[in-house]
Amino acid sequence: MDIRQLHYFLVLCDEMNYTRAAQRLFLSRQALRQSITALEAELCGPLFLSAHHKLSLTDRGLSLQRHAAPVVEQFQQMQAALHAEIQSAQPVRIGISVSLVPDYLPGLETQLDKFRQQYPHIEMRFRLLDNDVVADSVEQGELDAGLVMDLGCAAKVLARTTLRADPACLLVPRGHAFWEKESVPLAELRGQKVLLPSLRQDLFAPFWDACARAGFAPDAEIGPSFYQAYYLVQEQLCTCLTRYEPGSRRELDRVRDVLLEDLPPLCVSLVQRRDHASAYVDLLRSYLMDVVGGSASLPPRRGRPAKPFYNRPVLSSVAPEKPAAAHPAPGTQLSFAGSNNFRELGGYPADEGKTVKWGQIYRGVPTGLLTGDADRKLLDSLGLRLILDLRSEAEAAKCPDYVPDGARMVRICGLCHADGSEIGFSPEDKALLLKGKKDEDHNMADAMYEQMLFGNKAFRELFRALEAGETPILFHCSAGKDRTGVAAMLILLALGASDATIQADFVQSNVCRKAELEAVWAQHADEIAADPAMKEHYLGIYGVYPESVPFVLGIIRNKCGSTDAYLESEYGLTPARLMRLRRMYLEG
Repeated sequence: MDIRQLHYFLVLCDEMNYTRAAQRLFLSRQALRQSITALEAELCGPLFLSAHHKLSLTDRGLSLQRHAAPVVEQFQQMQAALHAEIQSAQPVRIGISVSLVPDYLPGLETQLDKFRQQYPHIEMRFRLLDNDVVADSVEQGELDAGLVMDLGCAAKVLARTTLRADPACLLVPRGHAFWEKESVPLAELRGQKVLLPSLRQDLFAPFWDACARAGFAPDAEIGPSFYQAYYLVQEQLCTCLTRYEPGSRRELDRVRDVLLEDLPPLCVSLVQRRDHASAYVDLLRSYLMDVVGGSASLPPRRGRPAKPFYNRPVLSSVAPEKPAAAHPAPGTQLSFAGSNNFRELGGYPADEGKTVKWGQIYRGVPTGLLTGDADRKLLDSLGLRLILDLRSEAEAAKCPDYVPDGARMVRICGLCHADGSEIGFSPEDKALLLKGKKDEDHNMADAMYEQMLFGNKAFRELFRALEAGETPILFHCSAGKDRTGVAAMLILLALGASDATIQADFVQSNVCRKAELEAVWAQHADEIAADPAMKEHYLGIYGVYPESVPFVLGIIRNKCGSTDAYLESEYGLTPARLMRLRRMYLEG
C-alpha cells in the first residue's frame, strides 16, 4: 500500500459513497474501486460492506481507518510545510563533519547529488566543517542541521537521529603496545595518546565518563579525518578512535583495528535543534537513513590511494599554532623579467570568509617567454604539475611553452567556433564572432567572452584538473588577459568569490600591463587626440574592459538562472562537488 491508497480509503470513509468520493478525488468511480480492491487484496479481507446501496466499515476497515488517519494527516502536514518552505525560498544550511568524508562515508557526496536531483526545488547549502564546529553551529542556529560523529548522545538542546552505528575501535600502528591484541579495555588508554573526531563532552560523553570512572583523564587531541590519523598514528605511535573494520591482519599492514571494550557504537548522526522544525531536513533524514544505513556504503579503507585528500594541519588542543606565512597582496604579479601578468589566485577572499590557497592556481603567459636563468629558476620553483595552454595551434607554434621537470603540458584552444574549430582572428573569424555587428566599442570583446562560456573543452579540462588535485597548475593564453581572464573568473566563481573580487582580479591585467598600455597610447597620441574614443579601443586590444566582468556574469545568470546552475550544466560541478572543490582550494 502507499499513501495515495490510504488517502483514497479515508475519503471513501468520509463519504461512504463511491460516486461522491470519486468526484471529490477527481477520479473515475472505476479507478477508485480498483484502488480499494487492491488495498483489500493486500490486507486479505474486505474493508467495506455494501447493503441496500449503503457502505459500512468492517472491523478490518475500522482498524485501518484508526491507523491510517494519523499517517495521512502527518503526510499532509509535511506537504504543507514543504510548500511553505518552498514559498519562503530560504536555503537549508547543512553542516558535514570532515570526519565523515571522503573516507568514513565515501559515497556521501554522490548520495547528496542524487537527493538534489530527486528534489530539485530544495535549495541546500552544504558546509564541510570540523565535527565540533558542526555541532556548535547547529546549537547556535547558524546551521539548520548537521552530520556528525558521536557515541549515541548529544546536548539536550539537540535532537539527534542515528543514521548508522559501527563498533568502536582503535587504529593502532605497527610497534604499538596494542599491536598484538584483538581488543583492549578502555582503562588501558591511561597514558596513551588518542586522536578523537570530537572533544565535545556531550557528543562523546560515554568515553569521557568511562575514563573518569577509571580514574584518569585521557591524552586526547583532535584528528578530523581518517587519512590524517592514518599518518599521525604511525609518526607519533599513538592511536585513533574510528569504526571497526573486520579483517585478518596482513604481514605488510602498517596499521590495524583493535576493538575498544566498554564503549557504545560509534555513530553517524543527523542533529538539529529541538525547537527548529524543517520539513526539508525531515525529508533529508529519511533519505539518508535509507542510503547511509547499509554496509554497502562503507567500502574498506585499505586499498584506496594513500594520498591524503585533506592537506590542512591537524587541529590540536595542545600544539601551538604556526605563524602564517607572509604573502604579497592578492593579484601581485611574480617577478619575471621576460614578461608580465604572471600571477596567482592565492589570497583572494572567497566562500564563507575563507581565502584561496596560495601556490596552487597560477594564471599567466606562455612560459616560452621566460628564457632567462632567473626566470627559469623561479618557474621551476613553483612545482607545477600541469600547464594548460589556451592558445590556438598557430599561436602556440610561434612561441612553444617551456615545460619544467615534473610538469606536463596540455594545449586546448580556449576560443573555438561551435563546430570546435579554433578561432584565429582572421577577418572571417571576426565576422562570425560579431554576427553582423560592427567591430566597435566593446562588441568584439563581448563576442569573444560569450563564445568562451559555453561548450568550452579547455575550461572543462581546467576544472577536471582542479577536481583531480593536479596542482599547482598554470593556465595561460598569449597575453594572460582574455581567455586566461575568463578562466580565472570561472574558477573564482566556483570558489564562491564575490563579483567585486572577480572584477578586481580581472582588471589587475591593466595594472600588470600598464607599461604596454601607456606605450601604445603614446604611440597613437595624435589619433587619440583627434578621437578620444580610440583610447578605449586600444585598451580593449592591449588590456581589458572593466565592464566585461558584469557582462560575463550577466550572460551566465540570464541564460542559466544562477551561477551554480551554470557551473553544474557546463562543468558538472554539483553542490557536493563544489563543496569538495572549495574544501580543496580554500583555507582560513
